[in-house]
Amino acid sequence: GYDRIRDAFRSKSEIAYQGAVQRLDNKRTHLKQNPKPADNAVVPEFKRMPPAVWIGPSALTIPCPVTDMEQLSNRLSKVFSDYPELFNHCVKVYQKRVDYYRLTSEGQKILQPDTVFHITARASIKTDGNEVKTEYYRLHVGGINDLPSEDALIGELHRFAEYMQQKNRAKAVEDLYIGPVLYEDDAAMELLAEKIADYSHSYWISIRNQSDRKHRYLGKQVFPPALSVCQLGNDSVYNGVKLLGYRQVDADGTKPKTLPIIEKGILKHMLTGRTPSLGCPASTGNEHFDGLSRTLETRYTAGVFRVTSNRPVPYSKLYKRFLKAAKKAGLEHTYIIRKNRTSPYALIRVDLSTGKEELVEGNYNSPSREQFKRMHAISKEENVYNLDPAGGKGLGIISPKAILLEDMELDITPSRARHIDEAFYELRH
Repeated sequence: GYDRIRDAFRSKSEIAYQGAVQRLDNKRTHLKQNPKPADNAVVPEFKRMPPAVWIGPSALTIPCPVTDMEQLSNRLSKVFSDYPELFNHCVKVYQKRVDYYRLTSEGQKILQPDTVFHITARASIKTDGNEVKTEYYRLHVGGINDLPSEDALIGELHRFAEYMQQKNRAKAVEDLYIGPVLYEDDAAMELLAEKIADYSHSYWISIRNQSDRKHRYLGKQVFPPALSVCQLGNDSVYNGVKLLGYRQVDADGTKPKTLPIIEKGILKHMLTGRTPSLGCPASTGNEHFDGLSRTLETRYTAGVFRVTSNRPVPYSKLYKRFLKAAKKAGLEHTYIIRKNRTSPYALIRVDLSTGKEELVEGNYNSPSREQFKRMHAISKEENVYNLDPAGGKGLGIISPKAILLEDMELDITPSRARHIDEAFYELRH
């Protein structure tokens, strides 16, 4: 009832106020005992934002019926009946639709919708050594109408199941490899997203009572000289793909900036929301609601990035250059790290005498900062990714399909899987 809702609202507000006062007192006491460094002390902890009104269209008006999702899940899950080696498999289809309402004493009045439509699949397989390996397929778009065709989804799940079978038969590799490595698809994207996140925003480190001081990288080369990174603030669609991370305004009603972050390898700008930092004193429109969660908190989140090069290479030419570099180094084989929805963790060994690609099994390390900066080339072809903001890598990235690092050191070790009791396996199977 209305009265009970109002009473609960009053009670929750009182608890929130009392908690805030207590935290503020604790903070003041802490700062008296541990004053901030002089350069940090001049930066306000947050800025008052100008009044703004932005009322978006509700996300709740276009639901996908539960029966449609259930039927789609049932049809897709039938794929795994063709693969008796796989067990513990399932397909989940679900949607999240949220309207964020925000009314502040500063004059922000915001209604911001957000939607996401997920398809996830999981399957396990038992190795000859009585170990169990589990892999996951993940796809998320804005709504059911943004999905690929059902035939395309079924084809992807077949390829996912076949990949699991191939990986189960793959040879385990232990190798200290030094030479060129080609990163493809999701592997290229993840490499770039992680490196961009290292420099695009500055954080306060409570335990040290100071900023992380990343602002000192401004004006310095942090990326390979051929690479540039820009945050896109104006584009809702790129090459026909809907950008889920596009926001007309952020949670403060500030328009996200289209801004060069890195130009020819040099850090030019940093991003922030309403919390200024030494490297970014004013909001760049990056204060976002906390990623389709049950809270109404806001925080800094990177937007949609696009990575470009002043000399991109067609993928076919990049692949030939990759093989040529490996042969020139006198190697017998080289490696491709290839990830996508249908093959989540594929380590490919290429026989340089025959050119044959072989899926092998092993763990490998990520490139160091210096190895990444010695990047040789990226592909002209691009992939568009809508990212999960909970991962800390932003809301999306337009990434080259492939990246060639010529001077890599891969310490490849055998993968570890969990053992399973045979009786339990029989029950699950």
